[in-house]
Amino acid sequence: MKTADLRIEAAPAYRMPMGWFALAPFFLVLAGVLLLSEGPELFLSRWHPAALALTHLFALGFMGSVMVGALMQVIPVLSGQSWPQRWRQSRWPLAAFAGGVLALAAHFLWTGSPSVAHALAGVALALLLAALAPVAFLTLWLLLRIPSLSDSIRDLRWVAAGLGLTVALGALLLLQRIAPDHFAFDHLQWVTLHLSAAWGLWGLALVATVGFVVVPMFQLTPVFPPTTRRRFTTALWGAALITFIFSVIHPEKTPLWVVLGVGWLAWAFAAQTLALQDRSKRKKRETTGHLWRGAMIALCLAVAMAFASATLPEFSPFLVGIMVFWGGFAGVICAMWIKIIPFLTWLNIQQMPNRKGFPPTMLKITPEKEGERLRWLWLATLLLLFAAVFLPEPMSRVAGIAVIATAVQLARILWHAWQLFNEWERKHLDPTESAQIATS
Repeated sequence: MKTADLRIEAAPAYRMPMGWFALAPFFLVLAGVLLLSEGPELFLSRWHPAALALTHLFALGFMGSVMVGALMQVIPVLSGQSWPQRWRQSRWPLAAFAGGVLALAAHFLWTGSPSVAHALAGVALALLLAALAPVAFLTLWLLLRIPSLSDSIRDLRWVAAGLGLTVALGALLLLQRIAPDHFAFDHLQWVTLHLSAAWGLWGLALVATVGFVVVPMFQLTPVFPPTTRRRFTTALWGAALITFIFSVIHPEKTPLWVVLGVGWLAWAFAAQTLALQDRSKRKKRETTGHLWRGAMIALCLAVAMAFASATLPEFSPFLVGIMVFWGGFAGVICAMWIKIIPFLTWLNIQQMPNRKGFPPTMLKITPEKEGERLRWLWLATLLLLFAAVFLPEPMSRVAGIAVIATAVQLARILWHAWQLFNEWERKHLDPTESAQIATS
């Protein structure tokens, strides 16, 4: 691993990012349970209440918790700036985020009184704003305090802005569901813009920003070309602005503008990552490399499918969603899960004061066989979800079981690492030192 460009000494306490990561398997289990219980109804329409709940349990609950946890770790390590002490010590953001996602899913699934549905939407809006708005604000605040502007810092500023825009658009859509008479705008058009901001300006931008660092570091590839590093996130925002202008002029073609505006950049990033992986110095590709490669292939295919869906009415949008969210984003999350979690555990054990003995290796923390099991579960789930589009009964329920199995494997890897860290902490630190590390 090449870590020369990282400010390891500024890394947050172990439990800060890990607390966010721990939410991910929980929400993925809920998504699997919903697939298992609702079955074929989820594939009737992308606007079906259960489909909306599933989308947000996965994209916001599962992906969002991992991405915020990644920010908790990445911002200090890349910038050298620490999170405010109150933010580090508070458990409120985690609780608010979890409660907000649950309230939002309940809002979509509620079929009773409209007043209860509106109340659930209000609770979700308040909790999610309380959890995510400070993340975007604090990220920008920390990054704007840095006088030097490296590629990573500039990219992270755009990522924080993308998170803020995604939250703002989501808040507007929820407000329209609560009070449609006061927010009279084209709901479907703004949903498309919200989705493109979430997966493009927030999700893709963060994946690219992290990928620019971790792909060469963990997979021993050449670094990304300087032009790509300097211009990718800026180009994303430029493409998004052009997309918005064209969607206002021709709102009926908004999905096509999104593909033409943002999709080609996603394809370019994925294709370049694949090319760099082919030049890796590793003699044997690790599980992480296989998962990154699979995710990038999925992203390339997703762009082609999105173009087909935008131009051919008979092409199922579910295929696009599955390829983007499970094939692309979940693939990257699984790839990073089996590297970042053992790396953070090893790093924090290594930095323990008065440590006796050498910390366990990353392969001891997360054995290769655990990563391989996760890789095959991710691939099997992708195939089962695809099959569910064409044969909803019984494949949607089988896919639900596979999603739950993947979540259990993610939790198993996280639990083993956490237990190992706690064991070292008990053996090598007295209670006072342990409390200091937990709040540092």
